[in-house]
Amino acid sequence: MRSFTDTASRKWVLDINVDALRRLKAVHNIVPASLGDRQFIARLYDDPIYLVDVIWTLGQDQAQKLGISDEQFGRSLGGDAIEQAIDALLGAIIDFFPKRRRDLMNQALTKIQGLQNRALAAMEKHLANDAELDAKVDRMIEQAIQEEMAGGTVGGQTSTSSQVSSASTPAP
Repeated sequence: MRSFTDTASRKWVLDINVDALRRLKAVHNIVPASLGDRQFIARLYDDPIYLVDVIWTLGQDQAQKLGISDEQFGRSLGGDAIEQAIDALLGAIIDFFPKRRRDLMNQALTKIQGLQNRALAAMEKHLANDAELDAKVDRMIEQAIQEEMAGGTVGGQTSTSSQVSSASTPAP
């Protein structure tokens, strides 16, 4: 059994067993063969709503004992709790299978996580070292400031100073 803690500091235990698989199949049409599928795992990572719905299906009994609705559960998952939840779910899925398949799934998950980490590292490096992007943003900011100052625009709208004509001004 695997566990994670939500943002309200509640501990949730995830256990995949035949009964849990029946519920997953009935609610989400998730069959045992799809648990190790790359598309299924990618969807868990890419779609936090789907992830939370799957975990909710597995944790409904716990939630009922705690008097927590699915909306409250959803509100308590974000940020690091989401990462903990997906790690717990994937660990529980792997733990369900017999050793031989479990070993293969561990290898596949390690590979997927390694690829994700490499992709994130490449994005971080690109953003940190992208002088062209920094220069482009600086130019856009400078241009916006110059347009504001030169054009008399405020927030994209032209400001007009209202001068009253002498014809409409009453004589003293």
